[in-house]
Amino acid sequence: MNLRHHNEILSVSSHLGHTGNYEIRKYRNSGGYVLIDILGDFVIIEEDSVDNIYSILYADLVKHDKIKTN
Repeated sequence: MNLRHHNEILSVSSHLGHTGNYEIRKYRNSGGYVLIDILGDFVIIEEDSVDNIYSILYADLVKHDKIKTN
């Protein structure tokens, strides 16, 4: 993945991992997260919103039988 256009983001964040076409990083000072896709688009998620966003995405995956629960 070519991230050279995101030097400002790269200099203030740490790499957490990547999956498919997404680079996942965490801001060192604020604790927020940034997801960068292969096209160079990105979204910043504030730390206090992560739980709610995750819950919405998880509920949708369960609803559409993409994730099975016991």
